[in-house]
Amino acid sequence: MHKNKPRLGSQIDRATQPFPVNSYPKGYVFNIFIQEVLESPEDFIEAITALNMASPDDDVIVHLNCDGGSLDAVDTLLFEMSKCQGHIHIKASGTIASAATLILLAGNSYEMSPYTNILFHSSSFGYAGKAQDVVEYSAFAKKQTEALMRDYYKNILSDGELNDIFVNKRERWMDAGEFCARFEAAQEKSKAEHEAKQQAEYEAMMAEFEQDDLPEEVLKKLTKTQLIQYIQGEIDVVIEEDGSFTVVEIENDEE
Repeated sequence: MHKNKPRLGSQIDRATQPFPVNSYPKGYVFNIFIQEVLESPEDFIEAITALNMASPDDDVIVHLNCDGGSLDAVDTLLFEMSKCQGHIHIKASGTIASAATLILLAGNSYEMSPYTNILFHSSSFGYAGKAQDVVEYSAFAKKQTEALMRDYYKNILSDGELNDIFVNKRERWMDAGEFCARFEAAQEKSKAEHEAKQQAEYEAMMAEFEQDDLPEEVLKKLTKTQLIQYIQGEIDVVIEEDGSFTVVEIENDEE
């Protein structure tokens, strides 16, 4: 079981710097609280600290109840979440709207209150300057924000729903039940695609062998890791007369 650790989230007073940690045992739980409108990357200082400290054996729990905020600010958090070595678990409740929905979809797992409200909509922004500068920035910002949102929403919302949001400026509300059903369907689809990709890679790897290289009965008993090592010349397979075989590591004389 994981041991609880003093939290590095927003419950720490803003005037207090996160305490230094030089070493700690494995299996900690880091808690991050995101419950206010997000305006600046400075809002995530404690959260980013926790995300960077987490090891593969740690859990990072994000307590999410947020009306959204600046996409530029949230992009900073999303980037750090993508690099976090720990398991990120989202605990959602209340209303999760706008940019906060991206955080919801950036975790490895989640749980939510049955009364959670989720709002998807297109981005809003303002810009001042010369007329042509405004036109160019608007086109650029539209392209960037749509690319970001489509990347995160593609498995939750259909192409038609996404176009309705971006083109017709519609808002899309979703309750916890609908979100969970869509998320689980997306997970199954992602799992199937991953397994299909692995199978294709395995078949391509098997195709690299000539028929007289290794007997089929031996190939079937080798693991995928051993096949890769064999192709790369890291191991050899010695086949005995009785059909048994031994995997031998090839020594590399280079230092």
